[in-house]
Amino acid sequence: MSKRPLKYALWLLGRRAYSQKQIREKLEGKKFEPEEVKNTIKHLIELKFLDDFELAKSFIRQSTLGKPKGKYRLTQELFRKGVDKELIEQALAEELSDEETLATQALARYGKKFTKLDRQKRYEKSMRFLLGRGFSIDIARKSVKDFTC
Repeated sequence: MSKRPLKYALWLLGRRAYSQKQIREKLEGKKFEPEEVKNTIKHLIELKFLDDFELAKSFIRQSTLGKPKGKYRLTQELFRKGVDKELIEQALAEELSDEETLATQALARYGKKFTKLDRQKRYEKSMRFLLGRGFSIDIARKSVKDFTC
């Protein structure tokens, strides 16, 4: 195995976490041989430097701290990163305990802007906000109902 693709991949991983797909794309973008790319990824997995499940769990934890997001949005973002759907579902089951509480927290923080609006406008803006964050319609309705009352 050539050291150049491994050295480049380790440099990338030292900067931030990447999925297997992202590392593959980066290495292929540098025009490394397909066999070198495959062996490098295999070696990184053996060394536990590449772990899509851990990446997904970490991403979910980080995404729910500052600006809470719903399952739909988290799933889409992880899928774009190249994480397998089954791994995403497992990570969500482990890390996302109460989506309803997250929606309520997000609305409490950002819904302050809507308090001067009439009830209907506040409802519409709150729903749009939560749906845009990837919360399901049922969770959004329940959180907004509690917020607008």
